[in-house]
Amino acid sequence: KCFGVQQIGQFDAITPHTTFRIASLSKGFAAVLTGLLVQEGVLHWDDPVIKYLPNFALKNNTHTQNLTIRHILSHTTGLPSHTFDNLLEAQVPYPAIREQLKTAPCVWPVGQNYNYQNVIYSLIGEVIKSATGSSYPDLVKRRLFLPLKMRDASMTRDALLSNPNHAS
Repeated sequence: KCFGVQQIGQFDAITPHTTFRIASLSKGFAAVLTGLLVQEGVLHWDDPVIKYLPNFALKNNTHTQNLTIRHILSHTTGLPSHTFDNLLEAQVPYPAIREQLKTAPCVWPVGQNYNYQNVIYSLIGEVIKSATGSSYPDLVKRRLFLPLKMRDASMTRDALLSNPNHAS
């Protein structure tokens, strides 16, 4: 059963086909998709990020060189928790936020401490695109959503908003 409405103050009910913002649930899809690509030999958990994104840089060159796919997906990048989430919530375009990572303090050695991330976690999409030539949202749709019959799921804000049956 479904409970609730699509929008506060309105009467359109939530249904089994109502699309919700994927938000942090996307991290699970990112890890599963990455795992499939690791299994296929396309990527390796300990590949350095700069292997796929040679222009990527953090404030500290050692951090830049040592950052791996494993560190991104395990939230052990060495950056403070929620680095630049404020910019993400302000809907600053991701490329501009990514560029700001060059200014973020590296407070722990890469791999040493867990600190939840959204912005740097999103690098996995760029790594996947570089390794496969396909966009991250397209691969998630083709490799995960469609085989799982998740016809109403979406990865992007535009896809969410284009569905008239979405929760806001």
